[in-house]
Amino acid sequence: MIKSQIHVLIVEDDFTQGNALREAFTRSGYAAILCTSSVQALTSAQRNEYHCLIVDCLLPKMNGVDLVEEILQFVPNKPKIFMMTGIFKDRAFIKDAMERTHATSFFVKPLILGDIVGAIDELFETRLGPETPPVLSLYSDHNLGDIQIVALIERESIIHSFHLPKLYQRMQESSLTGELTLISAVGDISTACFYKGQVFSVKTGDRDSYFGSLAVSYGFVLPEDVMAALKDKSQKVLGQKLVDSMSLSPHAVQVILEEQLALRLSQTIQNDVVSLQWITRKFTAPTYALAATRFELLLDDWMDSKITPEWIKSLLLIWGQYLLEGEYHAVMRGSQTVAQVFSNPQFDENSDLQALFKAFITSRAFIGARAEGETDFSFLASRLDKMADDFKTQNYFQFIGVGEKAHPREINRSFQGLKESFEPEGLPKDCPPEIVAKCQSVYQLILRAFDTISDDVQRLHYLQTLQNKRAQEVLEAEPIFRAAILELYTRRYQLAALKFQSLIDRKLEFKDLRAYRIWAGLKLDRNFVKFRIDQVPPEERHSAVFMMARGVYYRAMGQHQKALNAFRTAHVLDSRLRVASDEITAVAEELDRSGTNNRNMFDEVTSIAKNMFGKKPRRGA
Repeated sequence: MIKSQIHVLIVEDDFTQGNALREAFTRSGYAAILCTSSVQALTSAQRNEYHCLIVDCLLPKMNGVDLVEEILQFVPNKPKIFMMTGIFKDRAFIKDAMERTHATSFFVKPLILGDIVGAIDELFETRLGPETPPVLSLYSDHNLGDIQIVALIERESIIHSFHLPKLYQRMQESSLTGELTLISAVGDISTACFYKGQVFSVKTGDRDSYFGSLAVSYGFVLPEDVMAALKDKSQKVLGQKLVDSMSLSPHAVQVILEEQLALRLSQTIQNDVVSLQWITRKFTAPTYALAATRFELLLDDWMDSKITPEWIKSLLLIWGQYLLEGEYHAVMRGSQTVAQVFSNPQFDENSDLQALFKAFITSRAFIGARAEGETDFSFLASRLDKMADDFKTQNYFQFIGVGEKAHPREINRSFQGLKESFEPEGLPKDCPPEIVAKCQSVYQLILRAFDTISDDVQRLHYLQTLQNKRAQEVLEAEPIFRAAILELYTRRYQLAALKFQSLIDRKLEFKDLRAYRIWAGLKLDRNFVKFRIDQVPPEERHSAVFMMARGVYYRAMGQHQKALNAFRTAHVLDSRLRVASDEITAVAEELDRSGTNNRNMFDEVTSIAKNMFGKKPRRGA
């Protein structure tokens, strides 16, 4: 039995409290009905089978205890009983009420919705079949209140961090104040602080400030101003140095600090699982926070540069039998299961996957109820093929869907979900033999992974093997990365591009790898589109290498002023980057050859080249 088949009757004459209970249970996946009177409840219980009753003791005309006793006299299957009260709180009354109704528990108001839903979850845990993943409620069409969000974090304490954009979006709609701590699979800790739903502080392991490059990027200061401030030997922070020198206005500092905040938040979105912990705290109103408009732009950035189509497909394959609602496709309309959408020839995975997930993130589309009915064997076959492919490239933790520091309970829960989907004995009798064979093969892979990481000794040995493998891969690949950089600097762009691409294909992470690839690609082809500038993650857009890639891009587009600013910024960020001088000189030469009438531009470029690098291109040279 799944949660949607567990029927809960709530009897509460206070509509506000009763409706809050009903919504909490509905969002958790139960089929919940609210009755506001004993007469209405009696009628409903006579017509429907309920597995659980949650009844207020103080009801008009007939009190809750008498109501439950009467219901129990005529229902064939005895439901689980939970009583609640806001007035009758003495122990003698509670004991008598529980004995007369055979209640499992007694709740005293004010109610904590998460506790009540959790109690019912525990009660039915042994009876439930495949449970609707709590994370699914992030993508539902229901508004999540503060209590529901916190309860979701507690229940789904380990998630893939690509779910964080939607969690952050839900929190932006809340009034939550406190700290959300994120622990990555390798133990890195980040903390996001919220004040009434708005992010106002993010702490990560990165100690770079990005202040200077942000100030230049926004056009608040010239690169030369930043260079002069950096040479100032006072102990003041860079922003204060720039304000003191009249190079930067105090108002601009706030803008830059907000952008720093956005970059820090971006660093929490990685292709890995994270553990979540929420702590409610009291904070005074912050002086600045991440504005809603900036957060919306961040969502776009994360979709372009972070969340991969491969991950989206893996996620949706798991949710194959759930309905899609809202504006989930440009052409398709109406409620359809994920399986039906994927099977539709109008759905193009290459272009539609990210558009679909973006619709989830922005709440234009959402996940509906689980569809009951015949199994879509073609979709099941696709899931099995995808699982078999994943096993070739994923480690056991990734394959099971947990982090390397996952608690045994999380490992077991994830395994049970996979078991329900892929255990051969659970397949319908009319399942084609070739799909049964695929399922048997995949299930053996699942068992192998689960047996390894659920055993303490085997898990420790496997983790050591993984760490050694990663260290070896990086050690072997680093000379290739260094060689590619050297070839880029010496204008052997084809060789550099091939090496950078090989590292990307192997999913190896090196600092500024994508920026280097874009730089080399644009040098080979000004219309290079394999990677776009906006596909570099936001937190990586303020390095000297990225500024060089950006400058090459603007130069290819003929936007000389923007190219000039980017190359100057690259030099400020890394004065050893002599290749920036070549690019600035090249901009001047292009202006000269084109016979530009923009004398001021030409003079500015040549002056910069001379002052910064000792070069002065001449007209007609």
